[in-house]
Amino acid sequence: MNTQKLPTKPGPTAVCAQLGNAARVMPHFLRFETEPKRYGGRVATLSVFGGTGALDEALRDGCQDRVVVIDAQSQTLTSFFGPAQLDHALAGKVRAIVMFGAICVVSKLKASPIPIIAMGFTPRMAPSATGTLIRHYFMTEIGPIQDEGPHNSQPGDYIVGSENGHVICKTTDYARVFGQNAL
Repeated sequence: MNTQKLPTKPGPTAVCAQLGNAARVMPHFLRFETEPKRYGGRVATLSVFGGTGALDEALRDGCQDRVVVIDAQSQTLTSFFGPAQLDHALAGKVRAIVMFGAICVVSKLKASPIPIIAMGFTPRMAPSATGTLIRHYFMTEIGPIQDEGPHNSQPGDYIVGSENGHVICKTTDYARVFGQNAL
């Protein structure tokens, strides 16, 4: 393969074209999206339960330079991401948020400086002082989405998104084709 003409920061179309079946297209049920902006980054997965306390801490202190994929699918009537979580994500230098669940206070999230992609929205917000968090991977209709695990011991996934869609692949495949500088 001639990599001379590949983009240095490829979008979803280029990733799909170069990686073929190794690139998985994110589900189309992700219905809410801030103004489309190209983004990409290593994945940090967070499955939340009960409240937003642990999520807030992880966004602020443990997800720098990552695309955070939040699993709250089992909590469909309650949101786990709103303006307070956006503030924590910005303070923690998160690249983008992909929410498998609902968001809250859409009017304040629409102007977000980082991309936010979500299944939908609800007026109900989870309590802020409680909550538990499970990290490292969760299952979706396109298979598992996983981060690098404890102590960065596994390759993890990489997500690229734009107005053309959202694609996930193994970080090792992405770096092999597009180079370490593209990460």
